[in-house]
Amino acid sequence: MKILFLLSRDHEDIGVAEIEALAGKKAKKSGRLVVMQTRFKDFERLAYTKRIIRLLFSCKAERLMDKINSYDWSKVYERDYSLRKISSKDGFKEKDLADAVWKKLKNPKANLRNAKTRIEVIIENGKAYCGLLLHENKGFDERRAHLRPGFHPSSLHPKLARAMVNLTEAKKGRTIFDPFCGTGGLLIEAGLMGLRCVGYDVDENMIIKADKNMKHYNIKDYRLELRDSTKLARKMSYVVSDLPYGKNTKTKDIDNIYSGFFNRLRNLLGKRAVIGLPDFVASEKYVEGFKKKHEFSYRIHKSLSKKILVLERL
Repeated sequence: MKILFLLSRDHEDIGVAEIEALAGKKAKKSGRLVVMQTRFKDFERLAYTKRIIRLLFSCKAERLMDKINSYDWSKVYERDYSLRKISSKDGFKEKDLADAVWKKLKNPKANLRNAKTRIEVIIENGKAYCGLLLHENKGFDERRAHLRPGFHPSSLHPKLARAMVNLTEAKKGRTIFDPFCGTGGLLIEAGLMGLRCVGYDVDENMIIKADKNMKHYNIKDYRLELRDSTKLARKMSYVVSDLPYGKNTKTKDIDNIYSGFFNRLRNLLGKRAVIGLPDFVASEKYVEGFKKKHEFSYRIHKSLSKKILVLERL
């Protein structure tokens, strides 16, 4: 099946890497679009993809109406339909395109709110893409930290948290570890995607809050432990974590925590680790002995940006 991914406007680089991680193949980006032949179906996992469309056809923009008029819409039409055009200043009116589809159907019925057949037209860089909407991404704001029973202001936005989990390439049913789990923001996203979750933290209050949050989202398959992640001994195939930092934390203390953790991770990592850390930290000395697959920059607010590192064992 040929799939079109419309990337979010923020962090398109992370969006492409997510698609590659879950589809298991390289992706070619054109503008905000990625078109790929793939059997990948867990569309709801993707964070930085706005819309996912089963591609019916593509053509030069000026030939769009001809293609719509010649396409056999009866092959894909079910019950009722809607048509949405995603572009601007291209010379096509959404209503004209929808009317052209209407004329090709025997007993058409339009439904602008909840159609069974949702036709999407995207025009980008002089090319038109037409397909059926499979998934539309939304709902991340409903899981933001301040809406959880166990709150902490440093918790990642759920959209970034989900993307970081995806970048581990862990499939449903695998176990993912967060050695600095805090209130469980990363584990929530992992659990909602069907992964087994194990979280560690040295702060008992954080473990209590994380437990409340996991229960709040009805996540069942998880374990939380009070544990120092600079002294880990268990093998971990997939690791995702946002490393601790703070304005009141001494540089020496941060260095001890990071050095201790990465020294253990170097021996214990099985497959892949996705690690977030503040951009003011010189990360190169910590990641010696790992293959750096990706590095992304993510702006948290005016005075703080993060590095997102995707690491594998050499």
